[in-house]
Amino acid sequence: MLTKKTHHYFLRAKGLEIGKTFSVTGGIYKLSKGFIYKEKVVEDSDLWQQLVLDSLESQGKKKQHIIVYIHGYLAENPWFASLSGYTMHQEIFDDLSHDVSQVLSLQWESGLYTIENRNLAFEKGKFFDRQLSLLNEACLQIGIHLTVSFLVHSMGNRVLEGFTHSWKQNKPDYPVNQIFLCAPDVPADVFEHSFSHLSGIAKDVHVLFHKEDKTLRFANVLIPFPRLGIYGNTQIEVEAPFKSKAETKEKTKKSRVHFLDVTGMTDDDTALGSRFSHHRYFYGSKNVVKYINEWLSTKQ
Repeated sequence: MLTKKTHHYFLRAKGLEIGKTFSVTGGIYKLSKGFIYKEKVVEDSDLWQQLVLDSLESQGKKKQHIIVYIHGYLAENPWFASLSGYTMHQEIFDDLSHDVSQVLSLQWESGLYTIENRNLAFEKGKFFDRQLSLLNEACLQIGIHLTVSFLVHSMGNRVLEGFTHSWKQNKPDYPVNQIFLCAPDVPADVFEHSFSHLSGIAKDVHVLFHKEDKTLRFANVLIPFPRLGIYGNTQIEVEAPFKSKAETKEKTKKSRVHFLDVTGMTDDDTALGSRFSHHRYFYGSKNVVKYINEWLSTKQ
């Protein structure tokens, strides 16, 4: 039986105060039965970069497709990250249908669920953008060319806003394949504002939303605004859920942004608590997983 063992590295930005330098820990994740664990940890971004470079170089490929994973609020919790990370390896990262060779988990220490925390998430996104740019520069120096896809969940989409902030002026130095915005905890009109440039940079952008997402509905009690992860975007036509890649491309030749209403399509969701919350279907539902893997296999 064919197997795939995708290398997995993490970079964590610690610190809860905007305007102060974030401290860094990074390292290697290894797979065990039922969970992932940190095999090696460094406390310096340069040392982290060298770990990743060594891993990329060891695979002997000049062109490599990596996926950047950005978690949601409080999902940097070590216990949760270990269990959910294992499932994502089983369902997405190690899937044989695509050529992803490396995962970079960007972990942002969350503060309290307030307006200030959303601003903190944005600033940490800007920090991560710089770190990936430096990694890409180092890769080019040794002849490795990266293609990057993004898998982003919940408030991690606020981190992505900060990550892509500079892209409005300067496009990234690496090609962007697929961007998956899952249960995004950002305003429903974000594509008219801070995400307006993504469709001109990524090969495809996918918005997955669930009208019964209880986690986002609870968040709306604390900080009320129409969330993309509940309502999608009423200004853009919504695709029928789980159309094939060919059908979707035929229908949306002029648009690289695909909105998918997954409501009613995630009864198979086995992610922790997600059958009730309808929030972690991006790795708990076989239907959604199949969709993500199919699009990750898109050739550059």
